[in-house]
Amino acid sequence: MKLKTIIYILILSLIPLSNAFSEESTVEGKISVTGKIIDLNADGGGKAKFTEYKDLEDDFSFFVRGWLKYDTPTYFLKLDVRDIAYDTQYYRLDGGMYGAFKYDLFYYEIPHNVTFDARTFFDGAGTNRLTVDPSADLTNPNTWNTFDYSTERKKYGAGFTLDVLKPYYFDVAYYREDKEGIKAAGIDQDIFNSFGTAYELPEPIDYTTHNLKIEAGYGKNPLFLSLCYYLSDFTNDNQLLRFPDISGMPLTLPTDSTAYNLAFKGSLKLPYNTKLFANLATGKTDSEHSFWPNYDGEVKTHNYDVVVTTNPVRYFNAKVYYKYYSRNNESNIVDPDMTPFDQRLNTLGVDFGYRLPANLYLSVGYKNAILKRIQEGQDAAAVLPFNKDNIYTVELRWSGMAYATFKAGYEFMKRNADYQTRASQVAPEDPSNRFAYVKQDRNTFKIGADVYPTDNLSFGLGYKYKNNDYKNKYVPLNATIGLKKDTRDEFNVDADYTLGKIAKLFGYFDYEKITLKQSEIFDPTVPRWRVKQTDKTYDYGIGADIYVIKKKLTLRLVHDYVRSNGLADYSIPDAVLTDIGLSPGDDVDISNWDDYKLRLYKIEAIYYATKSMTLSLGYAYAGFDYSDAELDGYEFIPAEAFLTGAYKDQSYSANIIFFRIAYNF
Repeated sequence: MKLKTIIYILILSLIPLSNAFSEESTVEGKISVTGKIIDLNADGGGKAKFTEYKDLEDDFSFFVRGWLKYDTPTYFLKLDVRDIAYDTQYYRLDGGMYGAFKYDLFYYEIPHNVTFDARTFFDGAGTNRLTVDPSADLTNPNTWNTFDYSTERKKYGAGFTLDVLKPYYFDVAYYREDKEGIKAAGIDQDIFNSFGTAYELPEPIDYTTHNLKIEAGYGKNPLFLSLCYYLSDFTNDNQLLRFPDISGMPLTLPTDSTAYNLAFKGSLKLPYNTKLFANLATGKTDSEHSFWPNYDGEVKTHNYDVVVTTNPVRYFNAKVYYKYYSRNNESNIVDPDMTPFDQRLNTLGVDFGYRLPANLYLSVGYKNAILKRIQEGQDAAAVLPFNKDNIYTVELRWSGMAYATFKAGYEFMKRNADYQTRASQVAPEDPSNRFAYVKQDRNTFKIGADVYPTDNLSFGLGYKYKNNDYKNKYVPLNATIGLKKDTRDEFNVDADYTLGKIAKLFGYFDYEKITLKQSEIFDPTVPRWRVKQTDKTYDYGIGADIYVIKKKLTLRLVHDYVRSNGLADYSIPDAVLTDIGLSPGDDVDISNWDDYKLRLYKIEAIYYATKSMTLSLGYAYAGFDYSDAELDGYEFIPAEAFLTGAYKDQSYSANIIFFRIAYNF
């Protein structure tokens, strides 16, 4: 968005307020200017990772941010501006007349950088047609063309709410989002008559989405009613990616689609502090693809929610709810082996809360959810199971001390899988055996405490344990295809302490351990391979605000450290090792499974020159080290593949000197 356009919008927005300037008014705001000098040590992947959602120049960046608020007893206006002229720029204008109407206009950009200086032997990266570069040597990636894996989103729109006709109101909003860039796509094609070769291609992104929302309602105690219509239109200028392939088949990309949703919401206050809520909605999504003239995508959804809450007496409250969701996929699928299935989800639940003696509060709940998947046109063996979930929750909270609160909770879920065929009819590798559909037992336990013994000291801690145990219908083998168990341990603690008028100290520590157990069955009579994946991640941070000169000079110190260590521990029978060319006893474990370290140090001096002006000067260091067996020792041409370098070399280190001038008025 051009600066001139923004100025025009601001002028037009001020016209309704022209008669308000004679009223008593207040004007306040803030403007800040930040400069950053950056010394970045990184390759293309690391540069992109460091600036993943930022727009920073290699050497020097200069940011201007500010907000302005104008207020009278009748009118209000607020302008918020950030990062002018950068790919992270943001503009928002809110205004209106109290009790009559309000409006907003906005525009912002969001970049997403994945990898800079990726390589391909194709010409036309970023377009919908790739051709082999005749000057590129397919065996030498240094001769290939370079491009960036990155996208940029631009979103802008406006909204208007009219509530002068109270208790009635009317709300309309529109926004548009443009997304452009390149992302990685993988194919297995015979581009050069080499069967089974995999290729990584630069897939173009050129999406446009229009969204319109219209809502009207009535709100006056004890009744609230609203009717909302939502329309979304998505277009992709590149629905095909053509490339040289002996089959002549291009890569199909996202299709154009249009979706609408019509929803009615209402609430009613009843006697005994009881409320009734209802939500009824229906929607449809249509899509079509230019390459498949016989394809007609159509999905219809319906959902109905009813909730009753009550708090008739001080020591008791309750909630009863029912939700129904249906999804009908009426698309004409090109591939007959990809017949879609419909879904029906019924959920019924109750929650109760009790205030017990000794400052105890007990809450219990039960939820029953039944998900039916209905598939047409397939034989019985391909029908997916019905899932039935029974979920029980209980939580106890104690606030018997004025300076502390303790709580503990437990949740148990039992999922049944009601298959529509006998187990003997389904092969082990059938999709219905995968963990998303099979029986499951899930236990979740959590405990926590918040303690604030004095006004200047507070700390909290918590622990959470979660275990998912997946079981398929092969009861004697008691195994699934893929994921079998998922266990998670999480622990966190944080504290802050104000040391009189000298300093404020804070710190935190988070730890998480994830253990995944997977297995595979090719034949019930053949031994299985197993893998146990373990990811341990911890994050700690400490910091201090030291008041060197009271209300004049503050020294801020911050340090944060994150480390994740992954391990894939394989158990493979000797016979299987021999089949893949290894010897019995060979080490096949993967020690660097998505390992990384992130370090941050910052020191900043903040000088309060006046009540309105603040000056800051500081230094920061950021370092990121990434190691993964799949990406370490990266090769552009591994066995039977041609890659482009997506997510290659993500490590970086950066030294940053920054200054800031902020003025409040």
